[in-house]
Amino acid sequence: MKKWFNNVLTVCLCLLLSLLANCSREDKVVPSPPLAISNLLLDHPQYIIGTSPTFDIVGTLTFSGAQQGIKNLRVTSTLGLDLTVAVSGVQLESGLLTGVFTLEMITTPGTYSFTLWIIDGKNRSSNKLNGSFEMIVDPNKRPTAVVLQSVTWAAGSKSPQLTWTKNTDDDFSAYIVTRYFPFVSRYGFEESVEVAKISDQNVTTFFDPENHSVGFNYLYSVSVSNNKFTTESNRMEFAHPNATKISASLNPRALPLFSSSGDRMYFINDETYFGRPPTLKAISTQSNEVVRSYDFAISSPYLPLALSKNDSKLYTVLENSLMVLDASGLTVSMTIPLSFYGSRIACGRADRLYVLAYAPASVKGKIKILDATTGMEVGEIEIHDVELQSLVISPDGNTLYGVGQPMDRGLPVGRLTIYKVDISTDIGSVLTTRTASNQVQLQMSSNGQKLYIEQHFYPSTNTLLDVWSSSTLESIGQFNVSNVQGYLMSDTSLLGFTYSSDEHSPSGFYYKLTLSDLTGNSMSKFWQYFSGWSGDNAVMLFFSKDLKSLYLFDEHRKCSVIDLSL
Repeated sequence: MKKWFNNVLTVCLCLLLSLLANCSREDKVVPSPPLAISNLLLDHPQYIIGTSPTFDIVGTLTFSGAQQGIKNLRVTSTLGLDLTVAVSGVQLESGLLTGVFTLEMITTPGTYSFTLWIIDGKNRSSNKLNGSFEMIVDPNKRPTAVVLQSVTWAAGSKSPQLTWTKNTDDDFSAYIVTRYFPFVSRYGFEESVEVAKISDQNVTTFFDPENHSVGFNYLYSVSVSNNKFTTESNRMEFAHPNATKISASLNPRALPLFSSSGDRMYFINDETYFGRPPTLKAISTQSNEVVRSYDFAISSPYLPLALSKNDSKLYTVLENSLMVLDASGLTVSMTIPLSFYGSRIACGRADRLYVLAYAPASVKGKIKILDATTGMEVGEIEIHDVELQSLVISPDGNTLYGVGQPMDRGLPVGRLTIYKVDISTDIGSVLTTRTASNQVQLQMSSNGQKLYIEQHFYPSTNTLLDVWSSSTLESIGQFNVSNVQGYLMSDTSLLGFTYSSDEHSPSGFYYKLTLSDLTGNSMSKFWQYFSGWSGDNAVMLFFSKDLKSLYLFDEHRKCSVIDLSL
């Protein structure tokens, strides 16, 4: 118990009740009754800790047997309090005594006890009475708000760090860290998620390890709870420094082409959503802005792209025409009609283009050779009994690789054929044939050392990815990619990605992108990003040419560029 009576400011005592019994007028000697007190009552058993400097306690007691009135009131406590208060104007033998004590405000909750008695005019002491009262926190008091001072990117922990002022309330229960999503939910209310509840009052920092969202900004706040009420701090905005947003409506049909320096990328942008033909986009990887665009007049199931070795020209096949564009300004310099329809195109030698035909049936799966200067057909690579379905060219431009199926569809088991063409001679050869069901696509690592062949085995749901050495054509490994929605390939990594609703988002408005190393190495990095309500449209991911950034396209035609170094 504290010395709560050390600073008594005023004590007011008054007589409320007159003499209870008349003194006897007989002349006989009557023994003096003892001085006694009883019925000690306080006006309140509890007092609320307030902000004013003082508070009043009103107490009453009954006294009897006083001689020559009451002279003093004595109050003590076990913490050393020893107080004598002079009483004047009370000359009755018995009655009701009321006192008003004005005390300095006690700021610590708890029960405070005391002992008191009175002394009459003949210096006789009464019996002693014990009393107590309780100081409590206002049950309707709201917690004192803290100030959220900063929300910054903590590179060491790879997460946002919040810092706020300390709360000093005696009834503190917890800090509650809240992350607000930058939208209103489908139900019309503000969407947020509680990311932490911290019971240590001395903690004033927090790292949010679950925040890996890119391409948009969050709001944070830190509330203080006392188990009955919660008071919110100010809100502060945070945006990941490892992500920028390309401000354009983008939906690539296929993986892009990068210039030799990596400062530009080109891809065909699907515009079906707007009911119009596709466009060709040129994006600066330095500013992450669309710097050039070309609108095609008609649509086509295939619009393959190839870039000349000196980065000056872009080639595409639109239906049965070859289009040549200036890579800098995306202006058409030449359109040449072809006798076939092409689905893939590659530029190897400076004077040669290689186009994989898909129609008419007589040339389906064949590689046509075009003069890169005139666009005229100058030859065809002899391919026996194989219908190629995909085509890639090595980074050095010296070798073409293709995969396809034997033309004999009557075989009980499918056969997957890997085909190789030496650009210097335009002579092709079958490198290997193996059991397969249906080849989907062929890709090559950026250093040209690996070939990736995806295939499905019907009626099984398994999707397998074969990795081959392009130099020895020996299998490096086969990986089951059935449980991922897509995969990314770098020179050293094979990463699968999944796209699922974020369990931290109450309405499911956010989706989480998780990357995993399919080669068995542990990898925990993941990102969340805004995607929309349905979440069932595919996303496209690909690395930058230098493998330092990741381009993420969501179903709302937005692209976020993620810096993998952060």
